[in-house]
Amino acid sequence: MKSIMNGGLELGIFKIVGYENLSQRDKERKAYLESLPKNVWITLDNKGQAVSDEDAEKIAIKEIEKYTIIKPI
Repeated sequence: MKSIMNGGLELGIFKIVGYENLSQRDKERKAYLESLPKNVWITLDNKGQAVSDEDAEKIAIKEIEKYTIIKPI
């Protein structure tokens, strides 16, 4: 899980490479990243899709529980 703002490094790289040089899959990913809200941190799941703050918290708690003996409240 990671957080990005304004498309993150991935969108920046797509812009540097240039739209005409991207594969169809990369063009679709670029369009998706550009569709996300601007100037706010967006949490992405392990597949690179945006998740709500509530879902991000649940994922983080689940990850923490893997490495702890005592469950968080």
